[in-house]
Formats: sequence, structure tokens, C-alpha cells
Amino acid sequence: MQQTPRGNVERTVEVTMGGQSYRLRGTDPETLIRLAAEVDAALADVSPHAAAVEDIKVAVLAALNIAGDRDAERRALRNKLISTAERITQLEARLRATRALATGESL
Repeated sequence: MQQTPRGNVERTVEVTMGGQSYRLRGTDPETLIRLAAEVDAALADVSPHAAAVEDIKVAVLAALNIAGDRDAERRALRNKLISTAERITQLEARLRATRALATGESL
């Protein structure tokens, strides 16, 4: 175990990606294991379609798939944030109208 400049303890975990074992070091071993599993799955998705392709090309294709997934997730989250902000605006307007009716004030 080793400490980072921020005082976090780094741990080493062994993972398998694309049939190869790797020793990774970080402050959150569970995240490293989960991410390695995602990469391994992405490599498995690409490699059957790329039997004669070099390993680096398979890795690049897998990385591209992962990046595409993350981009789709970011766009979906952005859309949810926009719709939530719109809903908050609507609710604020209704609240102001309700308060105005309750107090007899004009909008």
C-alpha cells in the first residue's frame, strides 16, 4: 500500500481484461474492478467481430464503444436536468400564483 499526496491509501488489485491480467493501483479498488469489468465486456463485444485485427485496434474499438456509451449517458442526464429545471420553473410559477391568490396580491 502506498499513500497519495492527498493522504489517500492506494491499493493494488489484479483484474483481467481481454484475457490478459493486469495489476492496477488506486484508492478505490472496487471502482477499478468494476471499470475493468466494463472494459473486458467492451473488448468481448468487439473482438468476435475483429478476429483478424491487431490487439491495439480491438482496444481502440472497445474504447470507442465505451466513449459512445458515456456520451449517450451524458446526453440523457443533460436532458433530464433540463426537464427538471423546466419543471421547477413551472412549479415556482404555480407557487407564486397560489401565494398571490392566498394573500390577495396581484401577479
